[in-house]
Amino acid sequence: MVGDITGLHRIDGKALAALAKKNFDAKLNCAESTSKAIADYLGIGKSVFPRAATPFGGGIARSGGMCGAVSGTLMGLGLLFGREEGGDHHQLDKMYAITRLFLSEFTVRFGSVMCSELLKCNIGTDKGRIQAKKEKLFDKKCPDYVTGAMVIVAEIVEKAVRGDFDKEK
Repeated sequence: MVGDITGLHRIDGKALAALAKKNFDAKLNCAESTSKAIADYLGIGKSVFPRAATPFGGGIARSGGMCGAVSGTLMGLGLLFGREEGGDHHQLDKMYAITRLFLSEFTVRFGSVMCSELLKCNIGTDKGRIQAKKEKLFDKKCPDYVTGAMVIVAEIVEKAVRGDFDKEK
């Protein structure tokens, strides 16, 4: 169940830091530790991941970095295949293999995972954002990245069902 976070304006930084440290001490990595701490602190669940993904649009806050379709998909892959407890190195290795495969497949199909490279303009600048809007790049290109990412996810899930990521290498 989703916690009520709409009225939240303050966060106890010490409590949040303590949660993150507790997670890290339990052998979660830095990204897992901090994201889990925030999620636990806010009492949120899977249904609020659109909120969690909001900053990643436009290559992270329209900076032209990693494509939002890529980062959002990685979060979704984490929901599907991520580990729940620290110390589970098999699941961590599996998740990293899945992540690398997704990034590789996306790059093969689209040429990059970076928003500015995909759009062929730097939307991290006012000039680039104006160009992208004028040329309707978000409407012309981004739907292909979003749907293409989901196709790749379906392929990855199929491989996971076959056990491709469970084999010892």
